[in-house]
Amino acid sequence: MSDFKDFKKSEISDHSTDDQSHSNGIFAEFCADRETNAALGVTAEEFQELSRASLLGTLTSKDDLLFMLRQIRAAMNPTAPPSNELTTPNINYLAETMRLKALAKLDELDLKADLRRKSPVGRVEAALERVSMRLSLARILIVQMSQKLARRSVSSRPM
Repeated sequence: MSDFKDFKKSEISDHSTDDQSHSNGIFAEFCADRETNAALGVTAEEFQELSRASLLGTLTSKDDLLFMLRQIRAAMNPTAPPSNELTTPNINYLAETMRLKALAKLDELDLKADLRRKSPVGRVEAALERVSMRLSLARILIVQMSQKLARRSVSSRPM
């Protein structure tokens, strides 16, 4: 049984050593790739933090290293809001923008109405509207006169 324990301990230590050397190899390869580092703009401080990444686990690929770089940058710049969070807009700016757009729309509609009134069709419509108003006033006058005549005829009858 003790042979089994010794074998198991040596197997575990071999894996951890292999994993550690593999992680170091990935990090060394990343450090040697100057073109990628220049394109990413990796700073000396970020290299130092990446070298400590072994404390968080083993690196299995270059993608793991790039993930760690993104996490380090996010931790170093806490002022930048996370990409999934919506920023709160300035309500005064939104209200002013809406007001200006509404005024522009009203001006546009007024201009269209003015052009319509000045067109031949618009002049005919205006004339018909005036005739309609006069007819409506005449109808009201006729109704009032008939009411007065009906009262007069009722009050003038002898009893």
